[in-house]
Amino acid sequence: EAKMGLGADPAASQHKCSDAEIAVSKFIQDVGKLKKLRDLEASSSPTADEMIALKGWKMFFEANVIEDPKAQKLAEEIINAEGNLLVKRGGMGLGYIHPKTGEKIAASTNELSNMLISEKDEAMRKAAYDGLMSIGPFVLANGFIDIIKKRNELGRLCGYEDYYDYKVQKAEGLSKKQLFALLDDLEVKSRSANEKAI
Repeated sequence: EAKMGLGADPAASQHKCSDAEIAVSKFIQDVGKLKKLRDLEASSSPTADEMIALKGWKMFFEANVIEDPKAQKLAEEIINAEGNLLVKRGGMGLGYIHPKTGEKIAASTNELSNMLISEKDEAMRKAAYDGLMSIGPFVLANGFIDIIKKRNELGRLCGYEDYYDYKVQKAEGLSKKQLFALLDDLEVKSRSANEKAI
């Protein structure tokens, strides 16, 4: 409800959602939890089932925790900037201009997407498309580029090519170059089938 701005007070819902996103990010990046899991693994005698759970949680936190204090500080700046952008984005007044009346109609991302799929009137589909396309310029004007720059700085600070490389290696165990090589191969092998489908 908060994420989609469906509450009685959309601005309050967006702040609630932003606060929740920040709390989740801080939870998954909590270095103390990773240290505790490592200590448990080293000092306790877990059962086989407990060891599976312990290793699973350890892998989860290893994929999300940042142990370098300088990088932790930057990650916190990013979390807060993302939260601020989420609140601004939630308050942008998303909707479409009705092609016949010129009236601005409030609509969520889901409503606009559904209009693109199901609206019989081409002008209404175009209005929905224009409404969705307004999100990009809005977020660009409200700090998204700075967030990207900080994310890439964080990735490099953690020893990776950029933020994408950092996230892919942490989550998937592949470098960005390895992933793109797989995707390039997939594109080549599926090109003719896709061209036929188009």
